[in-house]
Amino acid sequence: MGVISDLNIVSLGDNKIELYKCDEISIEHIRNSLSNRKNYYYNNTWEIIRAFKGVWYFIEPSARLIGNYESEFFDLIYCKGRKYVAVEEKYKKLLENLIDFYLDNSSINKIAFLARLDNPKQKKLVGLITKKTFLKKLYSNKIEFDKFYLICL
Repeated sequence: MGVISDLNIVSLGDNKIELYKCDEISIEHIRNSLSNRKNYYYNNTWEIIRAFKGVWYFIEPSARLIGNYESEFFDLIYCKGRKYVAVEEKYKKLLENLIDFYLDNSSINKIAFLARLDNPKQKKLVGLITKKTFLKKLYSNKIEFDKFYLICL
């Protein structure tokens, strides 16, 4: 069992939609452009990402589509007022594959990653880190919910 949260990946520099194919997940996309981003609730509340061009992907376990919320990507670790992401073991390889896929398909080999739990008033963006560093932090529970992380190869 995990905590109900949203996984978002923005493939930076892109306008071509590339959907990762996997039966375990459902993916919706939005082009991150002025003409349509106002129609999508994430872009209305996460204004920080408006400065970036790319395609935004909202990813969730496919079990949610049938009302099953018992199999989530992440669990919550609450420590000293901060909310950290703990990846459910069965989704570790899938998350790595998603990150690899969108990094490889980004024209600039960069993505933004957000595990959204709440809608905090102050939106935060963490500077550019390598995929290797990001995964090391993710698997040691040092990635926080509700922060965008910029990831490169």
